[in-house]
Amino acid sequence: MQKVLRLVVVGTGRMGKIHIYNAATSLKVKLLGVYDVPEKREEASRLVAETGSQLFENWHSQVLENTQVDAVVIASPTHTHKTLTLDALESGKSVLCEKPLGEDLTTIQMCHQKAKEKGLTLLIDWNRRFDPSFMKLVSEVRQGFVGQLQIIRVSGRDHPVPPLPFLRHSNSCIFRDMIVHDVDLVRWIMSSEPISVYATATSCLPELVGSGIYDTATAMMEFKNGVVALLDSARNACYGYDQRLEVFGDKGMLSVENFPSNGVKWSNETGIRRDPYVWSFPERYQISFRNVLEHFADVVLRNHVPMCNEKDDLGICKIVSAMSLSASLKRRVSLKSCC
Repeated sequence: MQKVLRLVVVGTGRMGKIHIYNAATSLKVKLLGVYDVPEKREEASRLVAETGSQLFENWHSQVLENTQVDAVVIASPTHTHKTLTLDALESGKSVLCEKPLGEDLTTIQMCHQKAKEKGLTLLIDWNRRFDPSFMKLVSEVRQGFVGQLQIIRVSGRDHPVPPLPFLRHSNSCIFRDMIVHDVDLVRWIMSSEPISVYATATSCLPELVGSGIYDTATAMMEFKNGVVALLDSARNACYGYDQRLEVFGDKGMLSVENFPSNGVKWSNETGIRRDPYVWSFPERYQISFRNVLEHFADVVLRNHVPMCNEKDDLGICKIVSAMSLSASLKRRVSLKSCC
């Protein structure tokens, strides 16, 4: 059996760097090289020098036609995901793609159908599923610790605020950028789809007021068995990256709190304090990103069951689309009538 998965990382932005460094230090994958567009070649050259890998400058001849490449990690801009994924699958490479695979159901189905036709793995990086704390919480829910579920609460507040030019020019949507991960958490816990959603979205940052780009949002997911999930999200938490999860039931509650930047706690006659939370999501989910990459290798090489699949990708897309519609219509939206 092949021991390591030989892969190429596409993209050298924030997500690309995470995957590049993880691949370069993993025992389950081997980073063969990095590919990016010509404008990003200087950064790509620096990264391959640091990791001892190779700079690939031609997508077709050096990556797609390269028989040494088993898989591709796609961490390029969103609008390129569909084409790059289909190219890679067509050439016989398995794919780990950053979300979203596509912004519509047709694209998602098309990519998964191609993977099935080729007998290849297509995995989307729903990295919350690979966080040890969330994995433990879901396991305890499955074992009945909280009893009958009643309320799920998720807070996801980003830090620092993304550059305003990025928000203005990337067709940024807080539901598809941020709340999408919280939706995945709720679906994972519930193992079912909501029957309706209600969402709101506003612009609180002065620079975004009137732009149609929202930096603050809330959403409610209602399930057939009466469970309600309450989600809130914001672009700017001045105190650090804020991610919390709470599951309440008739027998108890489970929660995952924030991660402080260190474990020191100061206590004296003036009060008790700790340092701020970790800086941003790469620090908070450092272990998760490594875990998802190694899970990808296990799925491709060792036939492990994927932690997420086409049904998840389609379900998440339907829900965030319904939330976006709800926010624009300012009313509750039924999933049955929406999708």
